[in-house]
Amino acid sequence: MGSRLNGDADPGQLGASGIEGGVGDIRGIPGGGAGVTAPAVGRGRVVQAALQERHPTLAGPLVVEHELLLGATGVLYVLFALVYATLDAAVLLLPALLAAAEQAPRLPDVSGYTVEELLLLQERIQAELLSKGHNPYYDLERGDKGDAVLNIQKKLQELGYYDGPLNGKLDSETQKAFKRFEKDHGLANDGLPSGEDQAVLFMAEKPVKPSDEPKPEATPNIMDAIYQEYGPFDYQDCMRYPEKHDGEKVVLRGKVLQVLGNRSDGFQIRLGIAGSDDVVFVFINHALDYNLIENDFLVVYARMQQTITYKSTWNREITIPAAVADYIILR
Repeated sequence: MGSRLNGDADPGQLGASGIEGGVGDIRGIPGGGAGVTAPAVGRGRVVQAALQERHPTLAGPLVVEHELLLGATGVLYVLFALVYATLDAAVLLLPALLAAAEQAPRLPDVSGYTVEELLLLQERIQAELLSKGHNPYYDLERGDKGDAVLNIQKKLQELGYYDGPLNGKLDSETQKAFKRFEKDHGLANDGLPSGEDQAVLFMAEKPVKPSDEPKPEATPNIMDAIYQEYGPFDYQDCMRYPEKHDGEKVVLRGKVLQVLGNRSDGFQIRLGIAGSDDVVFVFINHALDYNLIENDFLVVYARMQQTITYKSTWNREITIPAAVADYIILR
């Protein structure tokens, strides 16, 4: 079914395979005879070539599916036995080899991953390498170009430090962005991405954005609706047509020029309207929990009461618009 190794062959030369090496004995292989010899070789790839040359149909599934085994010294001897012993021996040894291969670590198949998933996997691998003390990054200098710089620009952009072009160039704009990152993370603030700086950069997390959930609405101020009932004050029209404005709700803003009365009995004030020389006489009939003094600035929500006439200290009659205060805000 197969052929044995020619006993007359030079043990340092393995014929058609072209493999050279020392000699070692493998004995007791079923179907292989008592004196089968095979060279001990330290490279599984060489064994793979020899096995595929002699028995391609057998070597295909064994080597392609379980090629990690080729680096194991013990398996090297067995593989040479497969090449130079009978095919019966190969068939008998194959199940044991496959069982051993099942215990070997396997890498995940990433062929179906998207670009985004691969980039995320790359970032996680780099983070894991860093956690185990391996730093895959190297120092960069101003003017450097390439993928290393491009990855830095992308990460700085993700973290909100960089909004320039993704051109893979360590230019002044990229350095400025990196300096901002260094400053925020307590690094040497030189704008040059050292290997250690990059390790910190790629381990950095993106800032958490405020929740997009709607904020609870503020409780509306009941006075806001009331204040909207009061409109602007027209001094000249109130003086010219006081009857037309009698009872009209207006907003008066200005400085207290004179105060009469007290908190218990009420106040009467002369209010100088802001931005003009106009004066309104205001009656405050409701109690206040504070005293009014001259030069206080007030916002008064009032109802117009036509006009009032009084005599000045020089005994001159003065007529000005009058109003009754509903609400007062002391500024």
